[in-house]
Amino acid sequence: MAFSNVENGMDRNQKAEVVSALNAHLADVGVVVVTRNLGMTVAQSTVLRQKMREAGGTYKVTKNRLARIALDGTAYTALSDMLTGPVGLATSVYPAIWAFWGIARFGWSEAMIGMTLAVFGLITAVVQGGLTGPVVKWLGERNTTILGLATAVIAAAGYGLAPDLVTVLILFLVHAPEGFVQPALTALMTKEAPEDAQGELQGGIASLQNIGMIAGTLLFAMTFGWFMKPNPIIVSADVGYFLSAAILAATLAYFLARGPGPAATRR
Repeated sequence: MAFSNVENGMDRNQKAEVVSALNAHLADVGVVVVTRNLGMTVAQSTVLRQKMREAGGTYKVTKNRLARIALDGTAYTALSDMLTGPVGLATSVYPAIWAFWGIARFGWSEAMIGMTLAVFGLITAVVQGGLTGPVVKWLGERNTTILGLATAVIAAAGYGLAPDLVTVLILFLVHAPEGFVQPALTALMTKEAPEDAQGELQGGIASLQNIGMIAGTLLFAMTFGWFMKPNPIIVSADVGYFLSAAILAATLAYFLARGPGPAATRR
């Protein structure tokens, strides 16, 4: 989403509608990236908007001042100070490199990218919505977390090795239990924290999630871009997924080495 000067000529109601729409959009997206678009032509902006849309993102135009108001109450309030001069704010609710990876690896069309995201979203919703409670009750929070992280490691590495669409769809089923991790970990931390620190805990979790989404998008987008161009190591669209698998494996190893906390021990 790019913010620039189109406020002149808008009445108060129109400005309120723009702010409301921006605020609702920013509340839903998972990633926001600020860019400097000084010197971009109208034609270049049009091409960028099209590419963002094809990749599942957005790139729109409005006034910086209205954008700052729209940021209020969202997870991206801190970006207000960056909205000076000609800047761009690109947003996406999709994984950092999924669309680019699908095109580079399998030649997927825009429709195919949308289909895979829809299928994964449906599987994730069913698994998280219908199985989280029963699985946590059966395994406990700690073992559920271990299960989710282990399946995430397998899925991430599997995407990098997948030879075709059928394998990717099968991996969706393997990947889905990763959705157990957040609620199970949150439950563990809630039990460990004193009652007067619950608000701080939830705020800290939300902040770390936002930082993780931003950092993850930058890391994996840069990794994908670097390894897709000629380099002295390897040219591959899959490196980002192997890197993700390594990070997840390290996280799982740390979680196992740390051992159960007092609350989990008492369970």
